[in-house]
Amino acid sequence: MRALRVIFVLIFMSVLFVVPAQAQAGGRYGFLPLVIQADPATPLIIQAQQAFERLLPQLLAAQESGAILSFEPDFSAGILIVEYAAQARTAAPAGLQGLDDIHAAFALVPHEFPANPVGFSPIAPTFSISLYSDCFYATGLGANSHVIGSLRDKTGRVVANFVGVAIASGALGNCFSFYSTYTRVLPGYRLTFNVYDTVDTLLGTYTAVAPNIAFSAFNKTTSVVSGTGPKNKTYSIDWAHLNLNAGNSTTSVTKTGTIPASGNWHVDFGATKLRGGDDFTITVAQNAAFKFTRFFSVPYAYCTLGSNHCVIYGFPFRPATLTLSRKGVTYTFTGKFDNDNLFVVNLENGAGSPIFLALGDQISGTGIPLYKLPNLTLVPNYTTNSLSGKAPANKYLSLLITKLTPVTTFIYPSWKRANSAGSYLADFSSLVDIQVGDTLNFEIEYFDPVTGNRTAKTVSVGP
Repeated sequence: MRALRVIFVLIFMSVLFVVPAQAQAGGRYGFLPLVIQADPATPLIIQAQQAFERLLPQLLAAQESGAILSFEPDFSAGILIVEYAAQARTAAPAGLQGLDDIHAAFALVPHEFPANPVGFSPIAPTFSISLYSDCFYATGLGANSHVIGSLRDKTGRVVANFVGVAIASGALGNCFSFYSTYTRVLPGYRLTFNVYDTVDTLLGTYTAVAPNIAFSAFNKTTSVVSGTGPKNKTYSIDWAHLNLNAGNSTTSVTKTGTIPASGNWHVDFGATKLRGGDDFTITVAQNAAFKFTRFFSVPYAYCTLGSNHCVIYGFPFRPATLTLSRKGVTYTFTGKFDNDNLFVVNLENGAGSPIFLALGDQISGTGIPLYKLPNLTLVPNYTTNSLSGKAPANKYLSLLITKLTPVTTFIYPSWKRANSAGSYLADFSSLVDIQVGDTLNFEIEYFDPVTGNRTAKTVSVGP
């Protein structure tokens, strides 16, 4: 997880951690906010991605136990959708039990309404939607406007709907009703929103067909990114690159242009080379009222020592392969990257037993060169409220202390550099007082400065 510059304080009210009645009765859904208090220096979509990575071991373990059937993040909305088993062999663990209403979960996420790109009026209604998301944003609606929306598939059938009210600034952020048939905005689906004033006089009807926007190639050396989109439409594309320096800063670059008549776009981001984990968001102005976005991460691997899972990022819907090599034995896992660029693997041998990742294991895969998992250790000191241990020499690390209470989870971050001997010390005394008997998780994450691959390790304490 990318280290945060502020303390996360996640206030999970007791109602948040009650498995929905629908889930208990018949395989229904719960919705978890991935981010509640945001780091203003890091885009929300990236923070949601990081939070999801931290939850992966718990999600996969719950899925294997039968407590949940499936899970899917919506990074642009900052939420996680979990499908609970109708007759789970075990109850969903704390932290994976969500609200039974997607709107309530969305409301807990500290969204920022996106700025209008080139060609948009700041006062006219503008709707912003990420492809493959369940949710949307709107600005310029007028104070307290009443909005009714629908989502139609390619046959013209209404598959989702929405009713909501804008805030005093004329902004609105929300999701299609999860009681609908299908809520994800796919290319070729039509969105329609009727906007009414406070006495229900129709002010306007706004509609658009979601375009097909995709990333198709990148060149790490030349920093050129390519893709496809609707021809002759204006676009802006944002690039975020971790500098992995003492200040834990991020280089952000925005480019604008018009997609050529061929539908193929190419953007040159200059001299800084791309690295795995670099994030891109392209926004396309489809018409006078609608803009659509797509998110992409340059391929990298995220693995947790001591767990039996890895995730690699790649091009959505393309075939994916992940290979684990250990002491001359090779295990290969195949599948497909999903619409969120993810290929998540439960590492098991041929007999179905878990393979727990350890120092020296080697990972490779689609878009991921051979990568040897590094040595990471962490030791808590309750007297000095610190963490110390070993990591790759002269490299930067993200360190977290998570303190659990019955109703509140506190997450305290630190960003440190290991010395030339590979030792580090992180002092948390100004942030938290940890005591023997507390329910705590300690986490270290290492960012490889060449490949961008990330390796984490978690130490948990309890009764």
